[in-house]
Amino acid sequence: MSADLEKGFGDAPDAAAETIRQAAGVGLVGGSIEDATGNKDKPLYDIEAATARVAAAVKAARALAVLLRADGARRGLPARRSPTSTTSSSACRPSRRRAPTC
Repeated sequence: MSADLEKGFGDAPDAAAETIRQAAGVGLVGGSIEDATGNKDKPLYDIEAATARVAAAVKAARALAVLLRADGARRGLPARRSPTSTTSSSACRPSRRRAPTC
């Protein structure tokens, strides 16, 4: 079973990681961490914060599948790009051996 974990237990990367660890601890095989903040005045995390949260969640996941969702794409916002990549963050390429390339 997989769960929609929204933004996790908080805004910090450690909170995203802890959310994933606890999801695995109760037997889930997958979970999502979103780039939506839940704050109507700033609906999305900036790209650096979103990237750090995803990296922490993936590191914590080990055998758990982490589902990534870019809410900006659903809201019609232009594709965001990682400062270290030319690939759109809404089109991450998964790999079996390492974290998604965004």
